[in-house]
Amino acid sequence: AGACIPPQDLYQLNTFIQESIAREQLLENKLLALQSIITDTELSSKSSWKALMEEDRLLTRVEILENQLGTYSKSMSEDKLREEAKRLMEDKEKYQVAAKDSLKKLVDEKLDVVRKLQDTETKFSNLQQEYTSIHSLYNGVVQENNKLSLKISDLSEELGKVRK
Repeated sequence: AGACIPPQDLYQLNTFIQESIAREQLLENKLLALQSIITDTELSSKSSWKALMEEDRLLTRVEILENQLGTYSKSMSEDKLREEAKRLMEDKEKYQVAAKDSLKKLVDEKLDVVRKLQDTETKFSNLQQEYTSIHSLYNGVVQENNKLSLKISDLSEELGKVRK
């Protein structure tokens, strides 16, 4: 028959292996969450870029309207010119408000992206440290398992010699 391994050693080995598996699963879950955050950050960055382009388009429209006002002022009567100037100023104000809103949204999104990036970098660093620690522990468990296996083999051989 085989050598008798103390139940305490088997239990301890089993506990180490179970803890190692649980930690590995936890790390995998954290890495998936990190990937999700990075994807969200990329989407936010694309949205910010789109808002910046929209703002530029609005500012260009304001410039065109100002140029039109200059042109109209040369060819219109004074009353019509006042009405057109008033309308153009209202349009300009609307576009400026929209541009400022877009810019504020862009800045807010950028700050949010920077904050998320910093959080992600911190989490990533913590995950790397935890992974290194768990990997080291896992290697220790593997070494202990190998020692126990050798011990079992040696005890089996001794038992075989004693029985002969």
